[in-house]
Amino acid sequence: MLLTWTGTDGQAYLGDRTSAKRLSWNASDFQGDDGGAVLLPADLGSSRLFAQPCPNPAGTHIASFALPVTINDEGEGMVVQPGGAVFVLAKDGIDMVHAYDLEKASPVHLSWHPSGTRLRIVQQAKGTLELLDVDLESEDVQSLATGSPLFHSGDPRGRLLVHSDGDYRADRDARVRLIDPEAGTAKTLCSIPGTFPTALWSPDRTRVAYAMAGDGLDSALMVAGEQGEEARALMTFPGRGTMEWGPESDAIFVALGGDTDLHFEQIIAVQLSGSSETLYEGVFLAFWLLERERLLIAEWDQLTGMVDYLLLEPTSGTRRSVGRLVLTHEMTFATHFFDQFRSSHPNLSPDGRYAISAGYPVSGIEVDRSEPPQLWLLDLEEENEPIAIASAVFGCFVSGEL
Repeated sequence: MLLTWTGTDGQAYLGDRTSAKRLSWNASDFQGDDGGAVLLPADLGSSRLFAQPCPNPAGTHIASFALPVTINDEGEGMVVQPGGAVFVLAKDGIDMVHAYDLEKASPVHLSWHPSGTRLRIVQQAKGTLELLDVDLESEDVQSLATGSPLFHSGDPRGRLLVHSDGDYRADRDARVRLIDPEAGTAKTLCSIPGTFPTALWSPDRTRVAYAMAGDGLDSALMVAGEQGEEARALMTFPGRGTMEWGPESDAIFVALGGDTDLHFEQIIAVQLSGSSETLYEGVFLAFWLLERERLLIAEWDQLTGMVDYLLLEPTSGTRRSVGRLVLTHEMTFATHFFDQFRSSHPNLSPDGRYAISAGYPVSGIEVDRSEPPQLWLLDLEEENEPIAIASAVFGCFVSGEL
């Protein structure tokens, strides 16, 4: 079981439950005793924060945003400065490749093409978001989509479903599209997207699901063929939503919330036949579908900011807490946008035994901040206490072994 994380020192690491190695380096790491640089690799800044470390499909390399930072006036804490880059870090902790320069853009999200030879980068610049395809071999950069907000999902062939949200009456970028970068084609599935940003292929790749604006304030959850043909409305809903396909491609698990809320309040299982069942009601930030139709739900206490990871088995109605944390800023961001991060930065182990998170432990109603935030393993099978792996602000699982 392999993990990658951003440590509290701002560096990227790779490790397991018993050992770890540092993957990222700064210019200050290569200074001699007299302060002079020795064997200084190109493109290294004096101090960088390595954010959102993201494993490639084979688990051999980690891509990461590298953001310039300075120490604040009190001498503690890092302040992120404009600019930055994307580096690809080798698993051996030696090789670092400068893959892309952010220049004046701000980083938003990082993921890999299924081939492991290209990166998908979402950056913010000039008041909007932009999805880029970066070829690591040729160094070619292709702009695939713009819009704000912007969500994307991919399939094993490298095709993308891109939902560009916004006011479709005034925003020309507002639409749901099927993009094939290799073929150079883009097909609009919907020009009036709803408040349901996730667009996804079914696991068997025979259908797509997305949201379309409906009458009044409602949106419709649409299901169509693989190429967007024969679209039909499966359900309508008010407010904000997101979803995940069931493993058999015969149902969609839908989370619903208010128009402007950052949380959700309901999870519904919707069959393609049109029948539906409410599985959970409560205030939560995210959910993950596990084997045997179990759900992992990040319940949220709005007063304390605490997240309680709840394991729910809808068939039996049993539920138990597997860990209670106050999340780090970095982990909070990834949790709010879990529908974008769950495939690029997996927080479920390959064998389904563990989930991962980063933050401060909670005992009763007290938050323990006596130690730096930790990366925690949450046991989804046995009733064990969370296991601290390392001091960290963000992390995810990686395929393979050290």
